Formats: sequence, structure tokens, C-alpha cells
Amino acid sequence: MSQFNHLPFENPNLTKLVTHLHDYLTMFGYQHIQVPAIGEASTFLQKAGDQITSNLVLFERFGKELALRPEFTALAVQRYVQEFSRSRVFPVVRWQMYGSVFLDRSFDFRKYQHMSLGAELIGMDGILADAEILACAVDSLKTYTDLPMVISVGHVRMVETILSHYGINGYLRTHLLNHLASTSPDAPIELSSPQVALDENVKSIQVEKDSMKQLLDLVLDASEYGGTMGGRTRSEIATRLSRQTEWAEQLSLISKVQSIFQEINQLDGSNFTVFHDLHSLLRRKGIQADDLLEEWEATLKTAQTLGLPLDAVQIIPLLTHNWNYYTGIVFNVKVDGRLVVSGGRYDDLCKLLGAPFDIPAVGFAYFMDELTHAVGHQQDSSMIEVALLVDTDSMLSWGMKLRQLGWVVSIYPKRTDRSPIDSKIILEVSEDGSIQYGGQSYSLNTIAELALAVENTYHNTENL
Repeated sequence: MSQFNHLPFENPNLTKLVTHLHDYLTMFGYQHIQVPAIGEASTFLQKAGDQITSNLVLFERFGKELALRPEFTALAVQRYVQEFSRSRVFPVVRWQMYGSVFLDRSFDFRKYQHMSLGAELIGMDGILADAEILACAVDSLKTYTDLPMVISVGHVRMVETILSHYGINGYLRTHLLNHLASTSPDAPIELSSPQVALDENVKSIQVEKDSMKQLLDLVLDASEYGGTMGGRTRSEIATRLSRQTEWAEQLSLISKVQSIFQEINQLDGSNFTVFHDLHSLLRRKGIQADDLLEEWEATLKTAQTLGLPLDAVQIIPLLTHNWNYYTGIVFNVKVDGRLVVSGGRYDDLCKLLGAPFDIPAVGFAYFMDELTHAVGHQQDSSMIEVALLVDTDSMLSWGMKLRQLGWVVSIYPKRTDRSPIDSKIILEVSEDGSIQYGGQSYSLNTIAELALAVENTYHNTENL
């Protein structure tokens, strides 16, 4: 069967869920906007992690490398910067977007196209903004389903504070963040450079900076006059040698980082005592993060007043994401074991995409395919679907009355050779204007009793 026989956006459960989430966000002031489905590849590649980079759907057009959007955030930020740069007045905006996103996951039955709904709060900093986004992402689901949730909350700035303390920066910093995003913090850190291995000989590695610099200059001079060396340009050679130098210089620090990662991961994140434990651990290591931890804890307490269930929260200090633009609090939400929401703060993306300075921003995205699988079977009594069979215009008033109950009512002529296969409930209006249902006769005056009987049948059918 072709994967296109059942497109994700044709799922009626998805339609109900999207409507609910859209309406919920609208109540918080999130305005629906459109962003392009195609963008320059560089827009997404600048801050994409390794997994995203390898899964982008890329193509070339008139000499430009383009990509189908893998998410909404970068394009929403790009629109914000372009829209407000002329006035140089950058207001607070609340935006929501819905549609298809594209990632090449050839191992997945659904392959390239996935449905997503995103929300962005741009231009607002601080605890309240972070708390609103986190609470909206969770409470919007709580009001739709009673399935248990697991909410994981981390902080990228805390991870970067640790890396900075040990002098980890540049390419190796990015590598470690990608490592955390794709594996457990307890997993050994594997380095992709063929010249580098993490073992007991790490401490014996010494790098003479001056010698390396002389070698770099010598090779670059040779390539300048020779054009290329080994098929690589001068710039490529410079990048490779610089990276090897950086790896070798910082390699001896990896074991220290691995050790503290393992200690942090052993902390119990199921209650707020983890902040005290984390504070004590970092102080023992000489790492100053008091203000960060205090703000992080305050954010969760503020989010609680907005609907965040703290009993479902797991503090995962080393949680990071596949997108490298995150700078602060980050979170994931799982329902029925499926990752359905992911988000966090990204304060430097606006400047990276053209703003004259950093502009605070925070947001999240629902992974609608996974979310629909997890909660799509939940009841929604306001969306009962009925097929109404009539043979005269006088019977059409039944349709109007039933729709006033909040039902979806599709009308069909009685004498048809095509059955309304999509409806669980079929009602037929008799010649006397009544409806026979469940062995009882109902008129327009007793429509409330009919509604109760239909709702009981409908919900029993849903639970089969």
C-alpha cells in the first residue's frame, strides 16, 4: 500500500487535536502565521545538530542550495527580523504555525513528511516567558487527555557553564552537545577524529602550539603556491589542521567532563531537592552556577501556577536538543512513551539571522504524528459525527437542530446506493418527521433525549 493512501493531515483525530491546540494557544494571545515551506539551506544548517544536518531534504535551484523546512523556528525568527528591522523596534510577538515539516528518515514508514504545530514567544525574556511556554505546552495537552505525561526539563546554559569551566569550546563543544542530544549522558564520549581516542593515555598527550603553528604556516604556504594539496583547498587544509590542533589540546579535559556528567546523571531529578544536590556538586568542582539554578527553580514554580503539574516533572540537568541554537531552559514531553513536544529558549538565533543584536526568544513544537498516535483515541463528545438520511426538505430542520448540539451532521438522501461509511451513527427521519433510534421514537421536541441515547451509543462504539 502506498504511503500516500493515508496522508497524516487527513486523520480526523488529528483535525480535532489541532483545533484544540490552536484554540488553546489563541487564548494566550498566539496569532496564527504562515512561514515558507522552502528556505535557503544555510538558514537551517547554521545551528543544526548532526542528526538534523544529515536528515535535511536538500536540493539546488539556480545555483542556490535550498531545503524543505525541517521545523518552524528558524523561519519564524527570520520573518520577525525582516519585518521589524527597518523600524529597529523589536516588539514582543506570540506566533503559532501549523503544517508539514520535512526530514529524510528513510528508515521510517512515513519517510519525509511530518505534521507539526509550533509556538514562538519572541522578544520576551525572563522567568515569566519561560514559564508560559512550558506551561502552555503541557496544559494544552492536559485539557485534552488524561493520559500520564513525563516532562523532562534541562538547561543548556548549565551544560555550557560546565564545558566553559573546563575550557571546552569550539568544535569540541559542539561535538559534546550533539553527543548529549543523541545519547545518554552516561554513554562513553566517542570522538569521530581518527587521530583521537579516549583512553588511559589521554593524560600523556601534549601539544606544542608553536610547532603546530609552524607546521600550519608551512603547509598553507605550500598550498598557496601549489593551488591544492591532496585535492583540498588552502581553506580546507587550514580548517582540518586547526580542528586537529583544537582536538588534541582539549582532549585531556574530556575525562573530567565525562566524570562530572556521570555524577550529575546519578542525581534524583524527581523532586526539587535536585537543585540543592546539583548546587553542592558544582560548588565542589569549583563551578559557579548559583543564579542559574535559582532562576531555573523559580521558572518551574511559576509554571506550576500556570498549569504545569510538578509531580510529572523530571529534572534532567544534561538534557539538550538536536538543534544547537538553544541557550537556556529546554524541555521534552512524552505521552504514552512517545516524544510529543520539545522546546526551549534560543536567545542568539535572531542575531544570527540578521538582527542587529540578540533578541530573547523561547518556543516549542508539537510532533503531531506522534501526538495523534498517543492521544488520538481520546473522546471528544462535541465532535459526534452523524449521517442524517432524509427525503424531503421539511426534514432538513433536524440537521440544524443536531448541529446546535455541536455535532458534525452530514445529510444524505434516503434512496441512495452509496452508504455514509465514514459515520458511526446513522439517523433516518421517518415520513412523520420523527427519528426512530434504539427502539424509541423521537421528535424535535424530545431531541435532548435523543442526544443522550446517541452519545451513549457513540462512546460505546469509540471504546470498542
